[in-house]
Amino acid sequence: MSRRKRPITQHMREERRQRAEEMNKEYNEKYPTLQAKLAALPQGGANKQRARLVALIEAEQAEKNAEKIVEQAKVEAKAEKAAKKKGKNQ
Repeated sequence: MSRRKRPITQHMREERRQRAEEMNKEYNEKYPTLQAKLAALPQGGANKQRARLVALIEAEQAEKNAEKIVEQAKVEAKAEKAAKKKGKNQ
């Protein structure tokens, strides 16, 4: 039931969900990247959404940095393994 003591039918819920999905799709088409979404926010408000977007951007950057570190570690391990193998052969 809703706040007004009137039942919310399944059909009404479907309509609301459909409208919400359409609005979300339009928003994502208009602002395809997180940076674009962040830039579109008003300067004086939307603090929670700004914080959420900033956290997502930072997490994305941290993930990219972690991938770089893993790649470097793999290259170093491969080079170290090759050096050990070369040392045994000599």
